[in-house]
Amino acid sequence: MSFFWLLLLIVSVGMCIYTGLQAMDKWKTKSTVMGLERDFYFWRTPVPSFTVCPMRRLSQELFDKYCHKKKITGQPKEDLQIFLETLANSTYFNFANITVRPSIDSTLDRLRLRPAQYMSLIYNLTTDFTQMADENERIRLNDGFRSFVVRQVLTEFGICYLGNSYLHNEYTARYTIFGKYPKINKEHLQMLTGSYFDSVLLILSVPKAFESIGVFIHSAHDALKIEQKFFYTNEAVYYKAEAREIVAEEGFEKLTTVAQRKCRFPHESNLEHFEIYTKSFCMQECRLNLVYKKCKCIPHFYPNRVPNPKPICSYTTLKSCVAKNAEFFRRLHSSKARKTVSCNCLDSCFNSIVVVNNVEVLANLNVFQTGFSVGLEVTSWPLELLKRQVIFTFTDLLVAVGGAAGLFLGFSVLGAIEFFYYFTLRLIWYLRGYRN
Repeated sequence: MSFFWLLLLIVSVGMCIYTGLQAMDKWKTKSTVMGLERDFYFWRTPVPSFTVCPMRRLSQELFDKYCHKKKITGQPKEDLQIFLETLANSTYFNFANITVRPSIDSTLDRLRLRPAQYMSLIYNLTTDFTQMADENERIRLNDGFRSFVVRQVLTEFGICYLGNSYLHNEYTARYTIFGKYPKINKEHLQMLTGSYFDSVLLILSVPKAFESIGVFIHSAHDALKIEQKFFYTNEAVYYKAEAREIVAEEGFEKLTTVAQRKCRFPHESNLEHFEIYTKSFCMQECRLNLVYKKCKCIPHFYPNRVPNPKPICSYTTLKSCVAKNAEFFRRLHSSKARKTVSCNCLDSCFNSIVVVNNVEVLANLNVFQTGFSVGLEVTSWPLELLKRQVIFTFTDLLVAVGGAAGLFLGFSVLGAIEFFYYFTLRLIWYLRGYRN
């Protein structure tokens, strides 16, 4: 009989532990879900972001002043301008096209210009068109009634301009390179959102000094991705797009850990080179680490204001090692070697899925008579919303574990307190001679 009770006790304890571990696993790995909501009448969906990259980067006036100060004239000046212009436009698609003429090495030695200074020099020779005093020469974003913030940012395509974005002000070229916040007009709105009943048209006015641009339409919660499609134009261009937003329920961050929800909020960055987190920034850091591993340096357009900065690639390394492996770095996989890089990048907890339905070039259309424009119209809004939700909280875990213990062992909190009392306080008083 005693053996039977011992066996029953062992089975009960085993089942209790097994059920408790299952509940723990559910809390750690399956406590959140992506829910679907349809009450679209009450939503305010963000309009997609613009990022535009000018094909002409350097300011002729700033470059002339720089060369006058450094006493560079004649052919070396012309060679330096072509070199810096192609360097400023270089990325994984065209590193091999950086133009290097015979005088460049001697000019760079004379200027004591090292690779670590490439990006700061390019920035100082680039006009920030968000700060122009003349409104006709300024890049600006509006919906016909209100103006919105446009900021100069540093991307894998070099210095570009971003509008209608949720990203924090740390994502600006000035802050990325020098750690200083730029001047942002506080009267301008940060974001434009719309509802089911709205028809929205955002117009980005591009100064004529840009000559031509590359246009990216992407999520308002993220930066552009080098692998996404973009559109080159020197004419007005008109987009029709729509976005489905991914949000998180109230209290989602406090009730979960990163491992549980499998996504990160912007302030939860675990990246070395980016102070805010998005999946795009995570992929960029994965890419730069891959370049560093392969070529022992990183391209000049990555943030490198960190405690242990990585070496910046010289133009010779960009044209050789980086250019040779550029497709592998860009795609993060190689079809020939059947090698795929695992970046382990989590999604952003807030994001948008952007779909461009139509792109139309409007030739010879000059809306503001000072350049050309990029229009983005949203005429249809999503009827479904994806929401990250918690379905198994820590309280649910306690209930599950306590229920299993009660079912298999008859355990309760009062029973635990009584057990503690009998083997501590009551035992002490008993040993001291108190028998009642």
